[in-house]
Amino acid sequence: MEELVPGVKYLARSINGSEDQEIVFMSKQSNREFHENKAGHQLPDYFFEAMNVDPEEVNLVQDGTSNEEIIKVLLCRTSYLNEKLPCDENEQAIYHLRQALESFRKRTADRKSRNVENTTVA
Repeated sequence: MEELVPGVKYLARSINGSEDQEIVFMSKQSNREFHENKAGHQLPDYFFEAMNVDPEEVNLVQDGTSNEEIIKVLLCRTSYLNEKLPCDENEQAIYHLRQALESFRKRTADRKSRNVENTTVA
């Protein structure tokens, strides 16, 4: 595995050296980050107030997949392999993949309940 763009783009190596697979995740950027990158310097809050824009709201800047989708792929693949060759290690991996998926679901639900989904608020 090689990280091509930190947090966004990865190269997954093929097992026997044939064509590698590129995995691209969606990437979001806050209005503040977008406008400050464009301007080349920090911008005062009144800049965003004048534009009637929430500086902490985020927008999609790179389409791609999500952590949850990759986990679902691994869950499907591991379940398939476990049907062919069942073992305790596969069962443990399936359990932990389901737990990871549930953790991401809870994170999203928590952010939505606090009205901070699609913002830079932690």
